[in-house]
Amino acid sequence: MAVVASLDEVVDVEEEVRTNSGYSLDALVTLRSGQKVSVEVDGPSHFIGRSHQPSGSTRIKRRQLASLDDCPLVSVPYWEADIRGKVELAAYLELELRLALEGGTET
Repeated sequence: MAVVASLDEVVDVEEEVRTNSGYSLDALVTLRSGQKVSVEVDGPSHFIGRSHQPSGSTRIKRRQLASLDDCPLVSVPYWEADIRGKVELAAYLELELRLALEGGTET
């Protein structure tokens, strides 16, 4: 989460947060605008086999977080974090945060 905290638009990162719906999040990020975005870093167990297809439990968690907690969600698949250097990962996260706020990603 250090890369998330280093982003220009980020003013606060709370790690290991429990939502009102009862789910736990890897982080809740507060942006300069005051908006909050949930961040989940999804490891291999969140996907079916060796595919990039989210498991059923991961898909339902994403849907319920979006509808019950009314907070945009950025899901970072482990392979995205693994293949990028720090600067590339920061650019990826900035884009994903912006898209989540615009409602332009299916997480």
